Amino acid sequence: MNVIRRELQSSKNAMANVITNIAMRRLFLAFAGSLIGDGVFSLSAIVYAFRSGGASAVGLLAIVRYVSIAISSPFTSTFADQYDRKLVMVVSDLLRLVLVSLAALEVAIHGSKWFVYLLIVAVGVAGTAFRPAQSSMLPRLARGAEEIAGANVVSSTIESVGFFAGPALAGFLLAFANVSL
Repeated sequence: MNVIRRELQSSKNAMANVITNIAMRRLFLAFAGSLIGDGVFSLSAIVYAFRSGGASAVGLLAIVRYVSIAISSPFTSTFADQYDRKLVMVVSDLLRLVLVSLAALEVAIHGSKWFVYLLIVAVGVAGTAFRPAQSSMLPRLARGAEEIAGANVVSSTIESVGFFAGPALAGFLLAFANVSL
């Protein structure tokens, strides 16, 4: 039991150290927002695909989306090496915002389901540049090796919470509104 308590205390200290660094805090807030937004969109996309084409549409869309992400990631991840990392993160999220908005508009006007599916895939591809840019900024923002190690704890925590919070928020919204919202 003492081992678990020590590990939890160590994680708590690492997180507190990272959160006191304003630049790291901003970076992780951006990551949390991006991850939660992606979770909201992903669940909404699944619901839309199911309503418009059934379980087969959900499965095929998932295959196309994740294969597209896997193929594009090696190329988009290099943007963080070629351009300003903050700019890459902002452009990635702004592009996703535009694509998500277009998808919501297309759903709201009962437009082409194929165009919506294309936008869903494009949102996934557009997001592939964000995480490498965010990760590559960490060493530059950290005040020491302890903060880099603490950043891994914070990043893992945000991912774990975000994987729940985004779809949970989408579920809440879908319970009271429609897919386009």
